[in-house]
Amino acid sequence: MNVERCAELFLSGYNCAQAVAGGFAEAAGLTEEKALALASCFGAGTCGTRNTCGAVNGALIILGAVLDKTSADDKKQVYEEGRKLIEEFEKKFSTVVCKELLTKAKAYFAESPLPRTESYYKARPCLVFVKETAEWLENKINEIKTKSLYNE
Repeated sequence: MNVERCAELFLSGYNCAQAVAGGFAEAAGLTEEKALALASCFGAGTCGTRNTCGAVNGALIILGAVLDKTSADDKKQVYEEGRKLIEEFEKKFSTVVCKELLTKAKAYFAESPLPRTESYYKARPCLVFVKETAEWLENKINEIKTKSLYNE
């Protein structure tokens, strides 16, 4: 269900980070609007810089909220969980760098957001990244919830 919502958000014009974060807002204890706002700067490889893929960034925002670790001493566990996503994404797509992902797909990109048209979506692999990342996140959230049920 969350994966479909992520795809809907992306196809309705939200950036890749917003699509993933918005689709999992409820799991993170956020409204969809707040998740969309939190992730708004992380699309297109972080503010259009084409660095880390926005879908990965959006998932990391939600993962941090779901893990709910607030102590400065919790960094190790949070980083370990986040790295699992990054490693899985790299295993599937060879990189998490937006520019490299788009170049590999021979997709045109610019610093400014491009109009969302049918040809835009056809030329870009981003929907695949949104869905794959959302599937990973859905599985991870289920795993976290299952562990917390048995640890209570």
